[in-house]
Amino acid sequence: MFEDDYVTRQNREILNTLRKIVFGEADRTPYNTAARESGREVQNVNEQMDDTSEALFELQSMVDDGDINDAENKVYDLIETGDRGNMRTALYFYAYLNDKSDDFLERHQYSRQEVTDGIRNVCETYGLGSLVQVF
Repeated sequence: MFEDDYVTRQNREILNTLRKIVFGEADRTPYNTAARESGREVQNVNEQMDDTSEALFELQSMVDDGDINDAENKVYDLIETGDRGNMRTALYFYAYLNDKSDDFLERHQYSRQEVTDGIRNVCETYGLGSLVQVF
């Protein structure tokens, strides 16, 4: 339990640092939980989250439905393009996963270490692997 809390905090710091350095986003919520919880339409969420919104909304829905591995496969398909917007979507996806409870992740055969590995893989894909090694 303590180890998972540490990994969760470490992942959060990595993601916050990457958002600040790569995208210039200081203290921005990587996804709109309130919009998702209230069931607003994707178009309303898009207004608040820019170009990553539609794909991210779909990925979040898959995660919430327990389809974490399928959602992650979609993330890998997105980042193969090398598009910077897709990097943002991928990082927001892992931030969303990182905020899920240990019980939720375990119920859906996913681990904190997989979240960390996913973040590192995204960074490697975009040539930022050395930055993540600092953590």
